[in-house]
Amino acid sequence: MATRSRKARAILPMLVATLPLWAAACELGLTSVRYQGIRLDRPIVPVTSIEVFRSGTPTSPSKDLGTVTVICPSDFEADFFGSSDTVVGCNYERAVWVAAAKAAGIGANGIHSITTGVNSAGAIESLRAVAFYYPPPPAAPKTAALEGPAKPASLSDAGKNVEERLKRLEKLKKDNLITPEEYAAKRADILKDI
Repeated sequence: MATRSRKARAILPMLVATLPLWAAACELGLTSVRYQGIRLDRPIVPVTSIEVFRSGTPTSPSKDLGTVTVICPSDFEADFFGSSDTVVGCNYERAVWVAAAKAAGIGANGIHSITTGVNSAGAIESLRAVAFYYPPPPAAPKTAALEGPAKPASLSDAGKNVEERLKRLEKLKKDNLITPEEYAAKRADILKDI
């Protein structure tokens, strides 16, 4: 019996803490979000960094991942006199934010081409958007300048190249532009190329 009362005491504060959430869910309707498409193997992106293009697509090269659908249910409410009004739904900003949050959860960079369905009261019943991401730029091809000097084709060319380098090194030493230690170290490096 004591165990039950401890559990009840532990659960009660949790229920009380969630009451505002339940009230908001009743007031806003239980918004549902679905995503159909590719999931990226990337970390979740902050919602505030998601780009939103209401119509059209991003100007930078991008790849579409899939479709995000937000459903904000609408209900009909009858008043005392028997007339009915449509209530609930979402406002546009909330529906876009929910779609952006879903896109962020799959690692997308943004959403574009947003279409909406509106109820008679002007609230959003559904919103569809395409999630996209910016692929990394292709790796630049290596150039000869990045690869270093080209290796000589034959041993005679190698000998001429080494001979020229040794002569330049000798001149630098003679003009006192390098120390004897630097000369010895660089000479050993050049001779390794033979």
